[in-house]
Amino acid sequence: MNVIQAKTIPAEQLALIKGHPAFVGIASELIHYENIYHSVIANLLGNVIITTDLKGANELARLLHYRYRLVTLDGDVVSPGGAMTGGGIAKKRIRC
Repeated sequence: MNVIQAKTIPAEQLALIKGHPAFVGIASELIHYENIYHSVIANLLGNVIITTDLKGANELARLLHYRYRLVTLDGDVVSPGGAMTGGGIAKKRIRC
């Protein structure tokens, strides 16, 4: 674990998106873990941006020139480069 390097998003790029209404946070900062795992968590999640929805994720990806992975609260993913994958489970309709 001591050779794993943390990944981060530069402060100037974070400043571009922090005020956006779809920005939730950086994945590594939104979870709880023991400090001994910091470098591992930061390596895996330090440059993953969590957003409220897919529309916002696409807006933020555009601002960041598609350099980072963005994941919505529903599980949709915008990968570096702009490829999108759906992650949300279809919502069931309840009939009365």
